[in-house]
Amino acid sequence: MLIQTTGFTEGSFPFRYLKGPISSARLNKMECQQLVDKITARVRVCRSRHFSYAGRVMLITSVLMGIIEFWNRNFILTKIVITEVESICRNYLWGE
Repeated sequence: MLIQTTGFTEGSFPFRYLKGPISSARLNKMECQQLVDKITARVRVCRSRHFSYAGRVMLITSVLMGIIEFWNRNFILTKIVITEVESICRNYLWGE
């Protein structure tokens, strides 16, 4: 009745808000793939620039961990996704 009065449409879970998936349950690995892809893309771009060790540490702690922190505040990430992102950051730091 309220939907008809206001003209809104009824939605369903999951949906996207601020480019992130919103659902009533814990996100699975496929829903978190966007985070992994974003981190991988940032590392690929920064790998082409030759940063020093200190520059790579600063990039990881400020930019990459900032992205992860945003996702962590809004969603419950699985251990698999966190481990994969840490692996990407570790490989970038040590130049592998």
